[in-house]
Amino acid sequence: MNKDSAGEPVSAIPNKIQWALVHNPNTTGEVLHELCDVLPAFLLERVAEHRNVEVRTLVRLAMHLDSDVRCAVSENPRTPIDVLRFLLQDESPDVRYSMAENHNIDSELLEKLCDDENPYVSSRARKTLLRLQPNKCVEGQFAYSAIYEERFLEGL
Repeated sequence: MNKDSAGEPVSAIPNKIQWALVHNPNTTGEVLHELCDVLPAFLLERVAEHRNVEVRTLVRLAMHLDSDVRCAVSENPRTPIDVLRFLLQDESPDVRYSMAENHNIDSELLEKLCDDENPYVSSRARKTLLRLQPNKCVEGQFAYSAIYEERFLEGL
């Protein structure tokens, strides 16, 4: 195997081709899965966010050591609910916070995050749940309810 001047395998060094493959919207899920063996964490985040990433790749990346990679997995709409349930128990509050601010995940998961031990995570989950409900105010933001609309229209 070819090695660089520091003795690292050349395939482990991120290069322009790897970067281009990860950022190309036409890269297949199979190629993205194969790249997981050689990419650094900052490019694995892009793999986890990619629209063509396969479920098996998301499952694999959900167990990655880097919390930023796991955050990216939690934000991908293709991530299966079982993987999201697994990430609810993640040791990193950053991963759970990322889930708590994601308005695309199941409200059942957001409700569980409302009881998180980390006050920032639980507060963020409550705010996200409130935003998902129509005609609700969220900490200082004003929202019109139907009764105010009726009163306004009567005054015209």
